[in-house]
Amino acid sequence: MKLPVPSKEEWDSWVQHPCGQALQQWAAETRRLCRDAWESGAYSGDGTQIQMLALNVKGVGLCEGMSHVEKLDYEDIFADELEAMAKAKHEGMMNEQH
Repeated sequence: MKLPVPSKEEWDSWVQHPCGQALQQWAAETRRLCRDAWESGAYSGDGTQIQMLALNVKGVGLCEGMSHVEKLDYEDIFADELEAMAKAKHEGMMNEQH
């Protein structure tokens, strides 16, 4: 999927913006609540081993997802797009030299 790529300055501005801060705080709190629920056995259930495994996977996935949101990183998110842009720029420079 091709993502629109903001400039690094735009990204940094968004991260410092109250909306960016609120998103990261929400993710951190959701992750904390997920960990607390997991520690209290909420993802163990009373069902079969398969059901308990499914609940555990759900809990782990939620925690990992929130961790990613909490730690959003410009280079990680846009790595493919930035690489493609750099490659296209390089190829353009090479074509201009010939």
